[in-house]
Amino acid sequence: MSKALTIVATIEAKPDKIDLVKAELQKLIAPTLKEAGCIQYDLHQDNQNPAFFLIFRKLGEPGTLAGSHEQHSSCRICKRYRRLDRLNCHPGNVAGVNG
Repeated sequence: MSKALTIVATIEAKPDKIDLVKAELQKLIAPTLKEAGCIQYDLHQDNQNPAFFLIFRKLGEPGTLAGSHEQHSSCRICKRYRRLDRLNCHPGNVAGVNG
């Protein structure tokens, strides 16, 4: 049985920054999907509350992930999150599950 890692993160944007936050989050999709070990990366926006975003990311077995790819992703994600923080966006919650 493979040991995939699933990460679920939530972000809530300020009402006047929804479009900007969505654009920043969308910029992460294509490059993240190209990373070694990335099985799935989905961005969802709540239909009832458009300020609420959910990110679903699934990674392959930890041994298959190259360190350089993990660092690159972390760096890119950190830069986007710092930008979101400057927009006074609430970063929400992050949870990881192995299995």
